Parts: sequence; C-alpha cells; structure tokens
Amino acid sequence: MYLVGSPHPNKIAAEHAIATLIARQEKLVTNTEVFQEILHRYAAIGRLDAIQAAFDAVLGLIDEVFPTELENVEREDDPAWEVPVIGQGCDSRSGDGTARDTANPLV
Repeated sequence: MYLVGSPHPNKIAAEHAIATLIARQEKLVTNTEVFQEILHRYAAIGRLDAIQAAFDAVLGLIDEVFPTELENVEREDDPAWEVPVIGQGCDSRSGDGTARDTANPLV
C-alpha cells in the first residue's frame, strides 16, 4: 500500500527496497491478498477510480501472483509462521530460494 498510496513516511523505504530488489534481478512475488487490500482500502476512502491504477502499478513490478489458498489463511493464525520481510525471506512456494515475498507491510 505504501508503494501505490498517498505520501507516507514508509513510502520512500518501500520504493528503495523494491528498487534494490529489481537491481539485483530478484524475482518479486505477491499473492491475491495484496489486491484485496487495495480494493478494501480504496473503497473505504471512496477512491474507486484509483483501484485500476494501483493494480497496474503492482502488476508492473511483480513477476508472479500466487492465489490465496485456505491453508495460507490458516497459517496466519499460527504464531510460529512469519511473513518474510522484503529481501529477508523467500516464498516457500517458489522452490528456488530466490523469490521474495512482497506480501508484507511495505506493499
């Protein structure tokens, strides 16, 4: 949300993190939950006109979008499971150890 939203103190950090990962040619991934968050936020603030532009911005950066499965949602209730921070973890579904999960507070 920091990348596509209005000015925020974390926007510059998010832009820098993404630029660094792109420069390192990291594979960027996310899941459908990010798009759901965009829908909810822009609907809540009455900015339905901005939804497509936000989707386009995210899709322009991301190499792959994973579906949100029931098992993913169930894992979020497990305190032993942590969502990796950009550049510090990889999405377990990628299998190659290079994909960075961007479904975190910076997006």
